[in-house]
Amino acid sequence: MPNQSIPPAIFSSYGLSIENCSNLSDDAEEYVTAAAEALEDVSKNDPEGVPKAPNKRARHVITAARDLIKSKKGNAAIALVDGLPQQFQSKRPIVLVRLTAHWQMGQSDKLAEEAERAIKLFPDDPQIKPYLSRKAAMHITETVHDSFDRLGIAPETLVDALNAIDASQVVNLYPDERAKSLSDLRNEPDPEDFAKRLRNGGVIARYMTDLLRHRPNKERNSERDKTLLRYSRQAEKLLKEVDASIMEKAVADGHPVIVTSAHTSLNVSLSMDPFASLGLPVIRVANQGGFSNPGFERFVVNDDSGPFEFLKLVKRIRKNQLCVVIYPDGAKSRDVCEVEVLGRKVPIGPGAEMLAWQGKAATFFVSTHWNGRSFWPRLTQGPSAFDFENREEFEKSFHEFYADRLTELVLGEPEDIGSGGGFIPVLTRLAPRKR
Repeated sequence: MPNQSIPPAIFSSYGLSIENCSNLSDDAEEYVTAAAEALEDVSKNDPEGVPKAPNKRARHVITAARDLIKSKKGNAAIALVDGLPQQFQSKRPIVLVRLTAHWQMGQSDKLAEEAERAIKLFPDDPQIKPYLSRKAAMHITETVHDSFDRLGIAPETLVDALNAIDASQVVNLYPDERAKSLSDLRNEPDPEDFAKRLRNGGVIARYMTDLLRHRPNKERNSERDKTLLRYSRQAEKLLKEVDASIMEKAVADGHPVIVTSAHTSLNVSLSMDPFASLGLPVIRVANQGGFSNPGFERFVVNDDSGPFEFLKLVKRIRKNQLCVVIYPDGAKSRDVCEVEVLGRKVPIGPGAEMLAWQGKAATFFVSTHWNGRSFWPRLTQGPSAFDFENREEFEKSFHEFYADRLTELVLGEPEDIGSGGGFIPVLTRLAPRKR
């Protein structure tokens, strides 16, 4: 039960049965204490305190759970929502809290179970459907090695393993319709070969991401566990660091820098250390909390509080020289912009250009590329806000620059498109723009 410094009455006030939480374990006291603290913070910010209406009390619980997820306390978030009365357990916000928390904590089995239940409750929900592919991705290391066993191969090195991956034996991250749409956009002479390379590249990207983020437990001694541990060490060497030297002049001249990217290849897994070596605070804007890295600060912008939180960052960059890493193609903003990629309009978030303009910053784009032996990052310089007197002209220039980078990714090596996140699903389902 919670620490005595936290009044246990906070739970009964909200009608919660925390002692029945399915997530309780040896760490139960820690989870429940964190849950109680988060809930108390929410109630203190409401003039009514603890609401009388059950629905409003449930909203307080959801807000507290989201705050816990932002603080990387997913177990406490699940403890909190599990304590709600049964009539709330199948509500969409509660389901999303569980999905997000399980994903953040890398709990593949629990995510799989929750995703299957969620898709039955909300079959066409655009926020819930992606968790089915995330569920598959979280099992991808095991699935890849199961395929090696079936094929009777045992790659000695990670490079050998990546080149041996056959997506048809693992998981199809690109349905036929999406692969065909990309093939048509590229005017591919051999659509079948393109689809094969595209799908293999998607599995390679997911597999590498898993190795980089979830290092196997050293205490597990099966042959597969030993192999995965060896591969995970090699993965860090295969993903090369960015050469940030082209950013040095802008930094030396006192300007902030905005590093943009897209959700392709291993872009989201790049080390922030080269940017930190420039001597500026490094802030990475994300839609969810995730894996900690001492080299940068993660600035989470999501839910209804997203715009307000983002304005805090805008104020910071007006006064401070920062390096901000942001992925406009993963925008959750309601106020999206549009860029044209191969004749199709693709929505992107306005955050990058807003930060650049307000901070009079230089902009860049970083991407990663698989050459069969390693992943090499490419850093390209974009327009600098301090070179423009008119905001609209700068935004136009930035949009053209970003659209050109997305176009290069789509027309580049199929393997570098990655696992099909970010702008790829939008691009492949949009009708060609009418001229």
